[in-house]
Amino acid sequence: MDGLDFLWDRAVRFGMSVFETLAIHRGRPLFVEEHLERLTKAAQELLLVDASAFCEAAKALPLPDGESGVLRVYVTAGAGGMIEACTNPRGFALLEVMEISPIPGQGLSLQTDRSPVLPAPGGWKTGNYWANLRALQTAKQEGFDEAVLMNPAGEIISCATGNIFCVRNGRLMTPALSSGARNGVVREWVLAHAGAEETLLSIDELAQAEEIFMTNSRIGITSIASLDGRKLSTTAHAGLLAADYREKILLC
Repeated sequence: MDGLDFLWDRAVRFGMSVFETLAIHRGRPLFVEEHLERLTKAAQELLLVDASAFCEAAKALPLPDGESGVLRVYVTAGAGGMIEACTNPRGFALLEVMEISPIPGQGLSLQTDRSPVLPAPGGWKTGNYWANLRALQTAKQEGFDEAVLMNPAGEIISCATGNIFCVRNGRLMTPALSSGARNGVVREWVLAHAGAEETLLSIDELAQAEEIFMTNSRIGITSIASLDGRKLSTTAHAGLLAADYREKILLC
């Protein structure tokens, strides 16, 4: 497609697209089936289209030998009016070469964003990332690395660019999908391997956590050093899980 044609796509005009981000480790894509299953379901639920052909095409994409990075696979609503059916969806992929591993250093600093965010329908990843990026930009302008998002009910959703876990009184917890959290594949891996509990998590409860860590496909599992300027007392769970993730997923 040429650039002018793409401007009529409803992904550009209205943010009507869904996507998944696949980590590429040394030329090997991680969690391929899990990501593309999520993309297929998101496209079916939000765009009412069958994305299986796009997903099969994504599996066949040539990847740079030995390189690491992220592959973002999108399905868009295609051209049309605001309420027209998606009769001509499009699919495309963007590859960005970069390191994929826990962020080095002593951990990230988090800021709680107090502006409520309306979660994406079904918790799917959509092309409308405005609220997440606004929160992230605000946090960085105020000297923090990341932001914590909450929904209008005051429940924690996630970080701006990844899922969030916390440990409080020995309980490992993560926001339930019903709060608007996205069902990320690394989140799912932690739930399966660490016995974490999905729950409705308030800002006050998060503020009392002894440990917090963040997950996404690019950084895997990365510890949080502080929340709103308060230094957290431990990174034990994140350290053990990150080492296990590296051994079982990255180096397998």
